[in-house]
Amino acid sequence: MKNLLNVLLILCCFFPVTAFADSFSELSSKTNYLDQGFSIQQAVALLGEPTWAVTSDDSGRFSIGKKGAALALYWNNPGCGPVIVFFDKNHTVTAWDEGTDFCGAGAEDFNPTDQYNCTNPDRIILCK
Repeated sequence: MKNLLNVLLILCCFFPVTAFADSFSELSSKTNYLDQGFSIQQAVALLGEPTWAVTSDDSGRFSIGKKGAALALYWNNPGCGPVIVFFDKNHTVTAWDEGTDFCGAGAEDFNPTDQYNCTNPDRIILCK
């Protein structure tokens, strides 16, 4: 009986840690190594090629103009919201979102639409 209680105590102590760790994707974890002042090239080297680019001139649901950023690069983060890195007019990192605020069903609803895709001719240059 004492052994069973010890096992239960151990499980109670470690379960929340492992459950929390599973909610972070590998990509989200990489944001721990971002730093303000990184260049676009440094962010891309760390996180890989972004999936979408949103500029301060864009309007609508993904508008960043009022957030004081000149550019936001988004990375697809399967199972969670996108990883987003914000850049100023000098294209240096000012802030980021690791994409873990919403994980699970419906997380893809937080991804930008195809008009912002880095494969589009007007976006390719912004994503490098």
